[in-house]
Amino acid sequence: MNLKKKPILFSFILLQLILISNTFAQDSKFLKGFTKYKQGDIMPYKSPQEDANKAMLVRCEEGKEVMEWEAEEVPKNYNGKFVEFGLIMGVDIDRAQYSYDIYINDKKYFTFTAPEESILQDVETTGPNASTFTFKGTMIDAYSDLFGYGFLKVKTEDLPKGEPIRMKVVAPNVGKSSWMMVFRYGVGGNVSWKQEPAVIKTKKGPKQQLRATVLHYGNPTDAVIVAGKDKKKVKLNVGANIFRIEVDKVTSPQDLHVQVKVGKEILDDRMLTVDPVKHYDLYLLHHSHVDIGYTHTQDEVEKVQWKNLDDAVMMSQKTQDFPEGSKFKWSVEVMWAVESYLKNATPEKRAAFIEAVQNGSIELDGLYGNMLTGLSNPQELVESTFDALEVSKEAGVPLESAMITDVPGYTWGMVPVLAHSGVKYLSAGTNVFHRIGSTISTWGDRPFYWSSPSGEEKVLVWVHEKGYSHFHTGLGFTDLKVLLTPKSVFDYLNELNERNYPYDITTLRYTVGSDNGPVDQGISETVKAWNEKYETPKVLLSTTTESFKAFEDKYGDELPVVKGDFTPYWEDGAGSTSKETALVRNASEKLSQAMTLLSMNDVEIPNKEFEQAWRYVLLYNEHTWGAYNSISEPEADFVHSQWAVKQSFAIKADSIADAILQKALASTKDEKGVTLTNTVSWERADMITLSAEQSQQGDIVLNRQGDVFPTQRSSNGNLAVWIPNIPGFGSKEIFVTPGEASTVKKVINHENGFENDQIKVEINPETGAITSLYDKIRKKELADTKALKGINDYYYVKGRNPQSPLTTGNDVTIKYIEKGDLTSTIEISSSAPGTEEWKRLITINAYSNEVAIENKINKTNIYDPEGVHIAFPFKVDGGTVRIDVPFGEYIPEKEQLPGSCKNYFTVQRYVDVSNLDHGVTWASPDAPMIELGEITTDALSYGWVNEVKSTQTIYAYLMNNYWETNYKASQDGWHNFRFVLKPHGAYVSSQAKKFSTGISQPLLISENGNNEFLPLVRPTSNQMIITAARPMKKDQVLVTVLNASAGDKELSLETSKQVKEIRVSNIHGDDLGAYQPNENVPGWGIRFLLIEKEPVKDIK
Repeated sequence: MNLKKKPILFSFILLQLILISNTFAQDSKFLKGFTKYKQGDIMPYKSPQEDANKAMLVRCEEGKEVMEWEAEEVPKNYNGKFVEFGLIMGVDIDRAQYSYDIYINDKKYFTFTAPEESILQDVETTGPNASTFTFKGTMIDAYSDLFGYGFLKVKTEDLPKGEPIRMKVVAPNVGKSSWMMVFRYGVGGNVSWKQEPAVIKTKKGPKQQLRATVLHYGNPTDAVIVAGKDKKKVKLNVGANIFRIEVDKVTSPQDLHVQVKVGKEILDDRMLTVDPVKHYDLYLLHHSHVDIGYTHTQDEVEKVQWKNLDDAVMMSQKTQDFPEGSKFKWSVEVMWAVESYLKNATPEKRAAFIEAVQNGSIELDGLYGNMLTGLSNPQELVESTFDALEVSKEAGVPLESAMITDVPGYTWGMVPVLAHSGVKYLSAGTNVFHRIGSTISTWGDRPFYWSSPSGEEKVLVWVHEKGYSHFHTGLGFTDLKVLLTPKSVFDYLNELNERNYPYDITTLRYTVGSDNGPVDQGISETVKAWNEKYETPKVLLSTTTESFKAFEDKYGDELPVVKGDFTPYWEDGAGSTSKETALVRNASEKLSQAMTLLSMNDVEIPNKEFEQAWRYVLLYNEHTWGAYNSISEPEADFVHSQWAVKQSFAIKADSIADAILQKALASTKDEKGVTLTNTVSWERADMITLSAEQSQQGDIVLNRQGDVFPTQRSSNGNLAVWIPNIPGFGSKEIFVTPGEASTVKKVINHENGFENDQIKVEINPETGAITSLYDKIRKKELADTKALKGINDYYYVKGRNPQSPLTTGNDVTIKYIEKGDLTSTIEISSSAPGTEEWKRLITINAYSNEVAIENKINKTNIYDPEGVHIAFPFKVDGGTVRIDVPFGEYIPEKEQLPGSCKNYFTVQRYVDVSNLDHGVTWASPDAPMIELGEITTDALSYGWVNEVKSTQTIYAYLMNNYWETNYKASQDGWHNFRFVLKPHGAYVSSQAKKFSTGISQPLLISENGNNEFLPLVRPTSNQMIITAARPMKKDQVLVTVLNASAGDKELSLETSKQVKEIRVSNIHGDDLGAYQPNENVPGWGIRFLLIEKEPVKDIK
């Protein structure tokens, strides 16, 4: 709609406004208090004005204390005594009554103290030279906070003319999340017009709507609005007055005369060009955001979500006769509550739910929970879709969609897993402001196909610009109002029109109340009434599959296809509980090993235990870490109770994984030697440790053929043994006999370092950092000591600003705790900020070029913001960094989706730094987060990184408590973080995958082992690896085969006599037909194969 002002008729005045206690006098001019954003947190929020919904924010904590903007300039020809700037603002109501300093052109003018009570009220404060600041509260929001208008009255002589006026608010740094908000909206005494994106059905024919916004800051008064031949009498109240006027529908642009009058005074008089309205189909996806905790305790949430499922079934039955588009639809969002609901449901309830799924009223969504997907290993991602596949199979309805909510950013490994689960569509309803970087600004309502690392699979992704919370009203939602209002819809569509949105189909997530909100039982009636009133936009209640399919059918050929990691933003919160995070990472690996071990043997599969353990792993990595007040009230009972449950997920996952693994190992017992089992699909060599009890017969270890292995008796009584050449998915039986330990190759031990024939390590005795990591094979120094002290050095950020991190004290001591020919370990002890004690253990052995590092941190309990980092500066000239993700890897910047997080990165198992001829692979079995080049957290202080610069320095990002909610406020006690460094020649991705998986899945040792067994199945290509062997039944194993390279490779398998048949399968183990050997698989391609086994006893 074009706006054409008629200068002869239009008289721009200020209504003789009475502002608060003062009337605008002849010597005062009203100016816009906001014209340009400069700095400060940004968030969408509702204000007293319908069209002001984007705010700046300060909080009373470090890194968030300042917001700054520009106001309208004072006209050069203005000679009045005062100017007055208008703002729309809000303030957190807190009994502490925090005070905020307001600056104009860097001069402090006012100190505004927040009111104590949530009542509509005026607050006035004075400043220098007769200046005043007045806040007029006009609205209380759903959280009992106060919003309204702020007016800054300043003498003209104090301000420059003809240039923007700079304004700033500084909050006190008291470590609290209390806030003050200023909306990015130019408050002025004017009239604005907007054409609504709607056509109304009326008895007089279809009508369009115009929206007139009249800003009035004086006493209530009457006005008249003229639009063409129609007149409308209205009343103007303080603030923004919004009126909608119906005009005839047009099919081509038409001019229309409009006018606003108060008494005889003409406020606005112009010609508008009324344009035809664009038709929209607006699909509403109704669901409840499942926070497993946060708003309620976890068991309360489960009951809330069960009720939602009951209500959804009821509403689906109740609205079957409604018109299409208004029949009730419900998306379960995630399967967590569905799983327990169906387990506890009566047969009648279960049948009713399945029927609602079958008739399309309820849609099953693919993921078990709203996961922090960057924390998940490959098999965990696979397990995350199993529940949805099970229920969809029961219902006879294909699984085609998934939702993920709140969480911004997702691991690239999601794509092949979803695609192989049948999921075509991913609805991403993120948080709209909190720690999301540029997720929405880049991808909001810009649907795209996300291609897998192999390029074989793709998923249609829609990141909803309004997130999931567009219709939220707050926690107090017992009495739901009609939320599908013209404002909520028209404002959204106007935003799409303003950026030339190219489609006539769009989607909105529809959740009501707040997180864990209820079913809106009136939504079908509301949508029915809407479509009876409006010709356009047409609103349709829908599922993800229905809406995405309608969109894809019309526009699929036009959508971009993108490849890369959508590096997530919220995984950093797992560093607030790093001990439990490490526990779950290792439990997940143990479960994968247990699955493989059981696949090799004829034993009963403990399916129930497996299911429980994987559920606990998934629940720990689900995004809800704790209570909404976990940071502001860390010692509250509500906070403690939720953390106790969350922590139990980690403990139970580890405990059950251990029990399954021990049961699997015990199933092979007889009374002979010790069996070592290799649960990966490639041959490997490794160092093992036999306990003093296991090795009590002597220090000589040999195999059945009499080959003697290198050994060393440790100072703690254990026996270290170097074991070569254990076949993939195979085992080796060893025997301990009397005699002395010996080794052919030897470690050479120095005062502050050691070496073997492949690697040399030197440690700085003053700092404890590794100052030399020398690759003797390639004659390359791999430690960079120019900018940093060396490898494995400690950096502590006190607060949020990483500019000057603290490091270790001057009390470094170095000693050997193991000093031998086969293996040696150096311990470096020192003080370190934020800790009671810090110990570094560096280990090498005579037969490997790997350097094992274990950092033991005794953390001090600290509630103030902090971050713990370990530096790994590598010297690899021109080296490229590659980061491991499930079923692939990526190069930061080059292979990241736009809008990805670049302040920190989630690592699956390894990071590699290499150039064309050499490099080093860094494995991290315990800690999932890194930064590149420098410490770039906390992002709210440092700023979001837009570009990853070339670097060969990795920082392990171990701990933080930077979040303002959800995550834990502090952690203490001993924490262990292991890293292993492996130099290499030219980079080979499959070797990095194998090395790092071997670190996370070590050789298994079982006493009194059974006879050795050979691999069930194994790829012939070195680049092909089996990432998982999942026992489906006693005689069936589902194997996942990955081409762990960028190039095409032929899939050929070696099989044992135990293999009866190989069938092609999917992620769920369904039989899809005969396997054709020697298939060409693209780089990073995945194949699922179902192995039919003969019982071992039948082939002996």
